[in-house]
Amino acid sequence: MVLPEYAMTGFPLGESVAEWRVKAALDPDGAEYRALAQVARDHDVYLCVNAYETNSHVPELYFQATVVFSPAGEPVLRYRRLHSMFTPSPCDVWDRYLEIYGIDGVLPVARTEIGNLAVVASEEILHPELARALALRGAEILVNPTSEASSPALTPKAIARRARAVENLAYVVSANSGGLVGISIPGDSTNGGSELID
Repeated sequence: MVLPEYAMTGFPLGESVAEWRVKAALDPDGAEYRALAQVARDHDVYLCVNAYETNSHVPELYFQATVVFSPAGEPVLRYRRLHSMFTPSPCDVWDRYLEIYGIDGVLPVARTEIGNLAVVASEEILHPELARALALRGAEILVNPTSEASSPALTPKAIARRARAVENLAYVVSANSGGLVGISIPGDSTNGGSELID
């Protein structure tokens, strides 16, 4: 089960890195993740959630992370988004990040009984190199939490999801966020449109 990008926090609307870290970044060991782990246990599913989170090794930043919980409620994969225009990424602290997590932390693949899972977050689906690197590391299922404009026609990301599945002989499971309310962005800028591509 894949939850959409920004499912718990929304996205920054002009806040500084320090402001958004305090306002919306979750503690990786915090109550929110414990509650999500319980959802995975209660429903006996692999649960994929995308959220902003703090990192004790880089306390001045936050990362946009995608975590997959097993049916036992254990985090089996944590991917911190590499390609991000508006938020910090491991690339901003590359040497330190590699020293702490190694390449397995940069390009994680979880080996599970339903297949080898990896994450390609939101518009990262437009970068074929990331999906290929994960496939070369064994990924068979690419999860794609996203928040994107919908259209009756195929969007660039919808086309890219199909391309990444074909190029890598992989499944792509994507969940898009629903409508927006209470902000200056038009409400129908996102309105669902989740996909399973094989």
